[in-house]
Amino acid sequence: MRRFEKVLQWILRGGLVLIVFTPLIKWNNFFYPYIAPRAVYFQAITEILFAVSIILVVFFPEHRPRWTPLSKSLLLYLFI
Repeated sequence: MRRFEKVLQWILRGGLVLIVFTPLIKWNNFFYPYIAPRAVYFQAITEILFAVSIILVVFFPEHRPRWTPLSKSLLLYLFI
């Protein structure tokens, strides 16, 4: 099971590295070649990373966020 955890962590790290290269994308087949491909690329990578992080948090409790006063206040702020 630890191997699965390591694979998920490497996917997260690799995805974060791929997001850094978003400004370098240009695809001439789109109507707006400078904006649309970047948005699609960023959204796709972000959704994949979100799904991987949810899997990591559900199956491995040590990756869950800690309940500090700061996290509680942030959650209260977002709720309000």
